Amino acid sequence: MATFPSTPETKKSDRQLLKIREMRDILEFDFTSGSDGTDLLRPLKTAPGFEKESYRANDLRREIEPWLTALFQSEHLSLLVGAGLTTAVHYHVTGKLPGGFSCRDYATFNTQIKAEAIRSAKEMGRGEANPEDQLRTALRIVDGLRILVKGSSESEPWKSIAKDLATLENDISTAIEALISGILGAERGVISQEERREEALVMLVSFLMSFASRTGTSVVLHY
Repeated sequence: MATFPSTPETKKSDRQLLKIREMRDILEFDFTSGSDGTDLLRPLKTAPGFEKESYRANDLRREIEPWLTALFQSEHLSLLVGAGLTTAVHYHVTGKLPGGFSCRDYATFNTQIKAEAIRSAKEMGRGEANPEDQLRTALRIVDGLRILVKGSSESEPWKSIAKDLATLENDISTAIEALISGILGAERGVISQEERREEALVMLVSFLMSFASRTGTSVVLHY
């Protein structure tokens, strides 16, 4: 749903749209004012769960936020929103890809990480490995090493393996920091484009509305 306009002039002409859960049609709202002067939203027609004459923004937020939370509880969609969607919006607004997260050399197990990343990428039909493939492989190695050295890190060969484990964990932390910095940098890049920020918002709303027409289940979202 669109945000509240910032000026009275906009309030008179702007119309708000809402489509959540299993609503078959888009519910439209006009702005009005309550007896105490607060901003209210008046639906142009009723819909299941929305039979009142008018609503405060917080009333609608209590309906929208749980639905969005359920909608985005999908690993695939979370990855898209966290990285792919940000990249797409940044490229659309700035004309260039955001930087920060790229394939790297790990200080330990680098050969194994690269080989497995390439194998898994080909298995999924993507061809070349990406930084996420490398990071996922490194995390799997860390999980295995933690099991191996548990309670035995004071004797060889476990002592040496424990050192490699610590080095790999540091590398993983660095990779994750690069990922986070890249996403934040991309968001700053979009926000700094004052003339095209509104265009980015429209693009995001269009994307979210495509999910609003479906039931918020993981089965649907994974398609």
